Amino acid sequence: MSGRPFVIYTYYGSLYMNNSLDFPIFRKNRPDERRLLFIISCIFLLAVYILNKSKIDLPNHYPYIAGLFIILSFWVVHAFLIWRKEKGDELIFPLCAFLITIGWLTVLRLRPDLAYKQMAWIFIGEAVMIAWLMLVKDYRVLEDYKYIFLVGAILIQASVAIFGKEVNGAKLWFDFKYFSFQPVEFVKILLTFFLASYLKQNRGILEKPLDKQNLWQVFKYLIPLFVLWGVAESVLIVQKDLGMALLLFGVFMGLFYVSTKKTGLTIAGAVMFAGGAYLLYLIFPHVQVRINTWLNPWANSQGAGYQIVQAMYALANGGLTGAGLGMGSPMYIPAVHTDYIFVAIAEELGLWGAFVVLGAYLALIQRMFKTSVSSTDEFSAYLSLGLSLLFATQVFVIIAGAVKLIPLTGITLPFISYGGSSLVSNFILVGLFLQISGNTGNKG
Repeated sequence: MSGRPFVIYTYYGSLYMNNSLDFPIFRKNRPDERRLLFIISCIFLLAVYILNKSKIDLPNHYPYIAGLFIILSFWVVHAFLIWRKEKGDELIFPLCAFLITIGWLTVLRLRPDLAYKQMAWIFIGEAVMIAWLMLVKDYRVLEDYKYIFLVGAILIQASVAIFGKEVNGAKLWFDFKYFSFQPVEFVKILLTFFLASYLKQNRGILEKPLDKQNLWQVFKYLIPLFVLWGVAESVLIVQKDLGMALLLFGVFMGLFYVSTKKTGLTIAGAVMFAGGAYLLYLIFPHVQVRINTWLNPWANSQGAGYQIVQAMYALANGGLTGAGLGMGSPMYIPAVHTDYIFVAIAEELGLWGAFVVLGAYLALIQRMFKTSVSSTDEFSAYLSLGLSLLFATQVFVIIAGAVKLIPLTGITLPFISYGGSSLVSNFILVGLFLQISGNTGNKG
């Protein structure tokens, strides 16, 4: 019974490799994506089998059933992309699918009660991506609604600050009866839309040198940009969501430098950010606790530093090859399925397994930046660059925080951490990159 899925995949895999299932519709449509999805499907089922044979207690339902449904959903998306004749990068979706399988397996191992909720969010995210590709036929129309995106982002965040549910001292969630929703995951995309549009439309002016003749003209366009963005960032600070404020500031400065090529202003912005961060450290007690705990978690290893200390033990326990899937003890880390899920992966799969996950992220980020470089129009280039910076910065901030390189912030690891809002928003990013890369002819 337990080996049946592998017999099925072995049989159909042999047919696939021998082209017995090579229907005419598939012959010239996204072949690289199809091959990678097949490999990922086999690896995923093998991992489910290993996890099911480990010492942990899984739900009464066979995990194979959920695993097969997740794999089937990937192939449904693949069939949809073929049916739509999408010409986008064929490596982006398989890389995301690989990270999703790693994330779901880790959630199943850490919190089996949440694994099926995570599976439902995977399906919802794929449905939203499909709906986006069908409804937004030309993403370039987004350029005309930049101020609507900005105002909408500010209103959404203000609504959360007033009506949201407070968790760990920050109001970040809308709490409904059956699920919670974190709007900031979508606000970051709306603000990136605004930035890409504004900088593209005013690039000619913003690139002018800051001499006596152009000084006022340049600053006239810079002032609204800094004021409006400052308002959006201030709302995040009021909510005490400093991690997302850091993330969005990084995207802002990256796009600003690329579009204006003003090194001095970029350095000045970084210095101002550092000064603002120090000011926030003085103002907010919870920021002081987090920084001091990061610097010396052993001073209070059974209190505020407990999470960091346990994470360090888990990393040490993993070593090079890991304790084995389902054989580690990452459950001693509080919030391990969200903030410290990368540490759980490193403990059970070891340094080499962690490198595989990092390699998948690096490959995906490379495809994103390649899409930006290959873009044939300015808005596509700025939008894909902004979204690439958004994704890459988020990956760096959460992984660096988990391994104690920087203080940990409460943001999710894309496609891996438990959380529906993050999954859905990142599927929207995938849809956008498929559209943008399709316009550039960047298939792989």
